[in-house]
Formats: sequence, structure tokens, C-alpha cells
Amino acid sequence: LRRRARADGETGRCSHGGAVLSIMRLHANGDLPQKRLEWVPEDVETSAEGDTALFVGCAPYFDAFFSYLGVRTLDAAKGSLRLLNALGVKPVLLEDEVCCGHDLLWSGDRENFEKLARKNVENLKRRGIEKVVFPCAECYRTAARDWEEVVGKLPFQTLHITEMVAASDLSLDGEPLHATIQDPCRLTRHMGKGHELREAIGKAANVEITEMVRHGVAANCCGSSSWMNCSQGTAALQKVRLAEARATGAEVLLTACPKCEIHLSCSQFGEEEAIEIRNVASVLAGALEPVPETAPAAVQS
Repeated sequence: LRRRARADGETGRCSHGGAVLSIMRLHANGDLPQKRLEWVPEDVETSAEGDTALFVGCAPYFDAFFSYLGVRTLDAAKGSLRLLNALGVKPVLLEDEVCCGHDLLWSGDRENFEKLARKNVENLKRRGIEKVVFPCAECYRTAARDWEEVVGKLPFQTLHITEMVAASDLSLDGEPLHATIQDPCRLTRHMGKGHELREAIGKAANVEITEMVRHGVAANCCGSSSWMNCSQGTAALQKVRLAEARATGAEVLLTACPKCEIHLSCSQFGEEEAIEIRNVASVLAGALEPVPETAPAAVQS
């Protein structure tokens, strides 16, 4: 319906004046060089070539555009890098990676979404990538389901970072943390990975979870999709969800989607009783055993 409406010249009400969607259309319609990897921490290991890639998505742009909210969506990418290293993987990061296309697809701009899908698949295929790991629930769903509608069967496997952690033998611990979980629609309802999300969190012995009344497939959405139609209605939905989170007594709201982080942070912006919102990957990475600054004098075999 949105695609048909767009063809008739009706594009709906775009949040932020359509600026975020414009960045995505720039990705679709040009080959402008990006500086998208300057955020990579010095204490992680990556590879110029390899069979596993970490798909970062628009997090570098989100953190810049929404800096006034204090969101740190790149923490998910940084955390994912550290978790992959802990699993023995040195992932490939792509300097010329472009947006996955999720928001353009769901706002009705099918033409530019298909351009982005082809660019990404061709880019990954050319590098011989066999497995693509996603910190973002929307990127994950878009690649796993929507790219295939454009290019056919993908030449690589798609995984959300929480799936890899859930299937691993990692045993994590850190500072005690009482949290509740905001299920991303794309990860839990669309892709059926709510169990894996909780299995991954369960690897961290320091994290205590109190579920909201509505959780899993019954969880409320964070309230806005594809940077469109943000209104009093969506704000009311966010307020209800945040009230549910605070009612658990948790100090932190965990999610695996940058949109959940952005929308819910925006809804409580400036409030004194705002609940802290963090990404699952960054919390799990924070519970990894710290790397010693110097090698021990002796190692017992």
C-alpha cells in the first residue's frame, strides 16, 4: 500500500524531515566514499579477507544524527566485534558497505531498496563472504528475507549476533545487572529468535532478568517504523512500554535493535526517571573476561 501511495505522490509524514531516509537514498544512488570505520576500537581484531563479515548497517550515521539523545547504537557493533573475537573470529568490516534498505522498503520506496539489496549482496559475494553476522535486528531480517526476494537464494549464511552467542560455550560474568528485555519486532516476531535472544543473555551470570508482562511475541513494539508517521499515537505506545519496563524494577532495558534504542530514548528524553537503555551485545561483551595488559610471567599448562 505504501509503495502504491508513493507512486501516486503520497509519501506520508517522514520523521526528521526525511533526512535519515535521504542518507539511505544516497547510498543507493551513488558511490560516494565513506568514512564509516573510524569508530573501530583498537583492542579488537579484524581481517581484510575472510569468510565471516560483520554488517554494521546505519549505526555510524544514527549515532551522529541522534547525538543529542545520547544514544550509542555503535556499542552494538563494538560489542559484537569483541564477542566474535572471543569466539575465535576475526570478522571482515566493509568500508564500502551501504544501508540494508529496511527503511526504504517499509516506507514504500521499493526501487531504492532493490538497489541497496543488490549492492550489498554483490559486495559480499565479491569478497567471498560465507557468513554475515548482524548486530541489528532490522538488518538481519532484511538480509535473511527481503534481499532474497530481489536476488534469489543468498550465497552466504545470515546470523544475528545473539544466535552465535546462544550456540556458543561462552561463560560470561561481570558487574551485577538487573535488566528487562525489549523484544525487537523483527528479531522475535518476524524471525522467531526470542529464545536465542534470551539464551545469549543467559550466558552472562551477572545479568538478572525480570520480564515485562508483555514479552516475547506478545511484546509491544517500540512505536515507530521506517522514520514515518511519528505522532502522539506512537509516543503514547512508547510511554506505555517504558512504564512496563520501569514496573519490573529493572535498572536497564536491554534490546537488540538500534531503532528500539532511539525511539524509546527519544520518548523519555529529559525525564529524571528515565530507564537506561543498552544493547544486548554491548552488555555481553562487557561481561567478557578482561584481556590482561601484559603477558603473565609464567603460564601453567
